[in-house]
Amino acid sequence: MPAPLIDAARGVGMGSGAILRRVELPIDLQEHGMMLAGAIPTALLAVAVDFLFGQAQYWLVPRGVNPLRNS
Repeated sequence: MPAPLIDAARGVGMGSGAILRRVELPIDLQEHGMMLAGAIPTALLAVAVDFLFGQAQYWLVPRGVNPLRNS
C-alpha cells in the first residue's frame, strides 16, 4: 500500500479501521496476480489431498465391503 494514500486518509480524519476498510482492502483485492499466486497452489493441494484420500479409501476398505474391489 503506497504510504501517500494512507497519509491522505489520515489527513481527512479517517481512523485506522476506516483506512483498512476503505483504502487498503479495496486496492489489495484488485491484485489478480497475488490472488492467483495463492489460489492455484491451494487448488492443486486440494486435488492432491483428495487423490491421496481416495487411494487410502480404496486400499483400506476390505474387499467384501468395497464395491470397487470385488473382483
